Amino acid sequence: MLVQICFLLFLAVSRSDAAVCGTCDAKTNIACLNENQFRQCDGTVQVGPLINCPGETICASGISASCQTPSPLVTADCSTYCSGECSPSDIFVCTGPYSFKSCVGTSSNTVCSAGTICTLNTCEPKTAVNVPLCPNLTPTNPTAPPTDTFCIGKLNQGRYTSSPPDPYCKKYTFCYLNSGVMRSKVYTCPGTTRFDASTGSCISGIPTGCVS
Repeated sequence: MLVQICFLLFLAVSRSDAAVCGTCDAKTNIACLNENQFRQCDGTVQVGPLINCPGETICASGISASCQTPSPLVTADCSTYCSGECSPSDIFVCTGPYSFKSCVGTSSNTVCSAGTICTLNTCEPKTAVNVPLCPNLTPTNPTAPPTDTFCIGKLNQGRYTSSPPDPYCKKYTFCYLNSGVMRSKVYTCPGTTRFDASTGSCISGIPTGCVS
């Protein structure tokens, strides 16, 4: 038990100085560019090709290895940018690979112009260097907010169990206001996490009622 506690404390300390999303980490010499992709670094400069984390591992640069299995103490460097929801310190958040919403003033979803993607600098041209910050949020470039009925009756923006429900609890529906109308988008929880309807968030473990 003591060994396990010490190991958990070690992980927590290791993550306390983890690199910021998109910047080079001095420990591992990598820069996480989104939850599942990274580049090698030469000092503070990113070099080499884009590298994908294998399977359901995530890019967490503050630990000895670049790709880790997600857990309560191990989260992706870029995960906070891809929740689709604003925190007090956010200026904007990506709501998909090709869209974002402002966290200052209006909170409506905005689609990036043709040929651009949502990055740490909002919308930038898609190149070999620039990759979407949140590639797993939506599968395609949206051209307009979808017309749907799922979120029309919802009083609050937020995450809800999709209809029909996903038996494995990997998918959920995010309801948001756009031009005064509630809209919806379906997202997939990252890594091995699953959607917990009671908390409205992706968690480790298997929520009640979900297929293992």
